Amino acid sequence: IPKFSGASAIAMGTSKNYDYHLRGLDFTPIELDSVVTDRDVPGSHGPLPGPILLDGKFTQVAMEENLNAQTVVHIASHFVLTPGNDDFSYLLLGGKDTELGTGYKLSMADFSADRNLHIEGTKLFTLSACQTGAESRRDDGVVMEGMSEAVLEKGAEAVISTLWSVND
Repeated sequence: IPKFSGASAIAMGTSKNYDYHLRGLDFTPIELDSVVTDRDVPGSHGPLPGPILLDGKFTQVAMEENLNAQTVVHIASHFVLTPGNDDFSYLLLGGKDTELGTGYKLSMADFSADRNLHIEGTKLFTLSACQTGAESRRDDGVVMEGMSEAVLEKGAEAVISTLWSVND
């Protein structure tokens, strides 16, 4: 069992409907509030202190700036798996580099290639999104890693993910 005394955490996610194919996730704010206590977010009451980045604040740039040196990372959003293609499999963020809140599809390929995402030393990385632990197979038979494998390859010590679609 990992020791979390003095641990730092970050909770990130999307609740808005950014894509007509993906409904809004109404319970994401409640989920994030139960993981982390952020003094700037009224009602947050999680066991670990840290920032909560919701919707427009959950950008690729914010991930790059905030993931380093976090003991616990919790992401609650949509993940869309396109079997056999990590360019089209993506994690839904609130934006790429600004807080415009228009939504951004961070592909698995881009996540894996992003040298500014530093996850080394993260004790627990939770991917609370559909099929983040599922692997897929290309037409030529090559097995492609799932999102959880990409997180482990970037240096997280443990990942919680799912193999199937889950409710909000």
